[in-house]
Amino acid sequence: MALQTLNPKNLGLSSQESNKIRKKTTQQVLKDNLSASQTRKLVKEIRDKYQQVPKFNRTIKTVVSQIQKLTPETLTETESEQLKQLKSLLESKLAEIEEILLPL
Repeated sequence: MALQTLNPKNLGLSSQESNKIRKKTTQQVLKDNLSASQTRKLVKEIRDKYQQVPKFNRTIKTVVSQIQKLTPETLTETESEQLKQLKSLLESKLAEIEEILLPL
């Protein structure tokens, strides 16, 4: 069952590449006679290896979603010191983003 999670969606790879990885992992499980828990651990390690970039993408999506939830009403009800902190942080991150995008 755990081996089925080594699919294109979870690995962020093409169908062909994920099939190769699943086949290789299945062979390793059989060769090493791994238990179910050992197999799950191996599959998790493989998924973690290939999911590094999407994890960062999820972080960005989460941040964007949270910022979009800041309604004018929410901002109006927020203490000025918190607003200043938020503004400073956003300006700092915006500068970092602009540096990254500049060479592009």
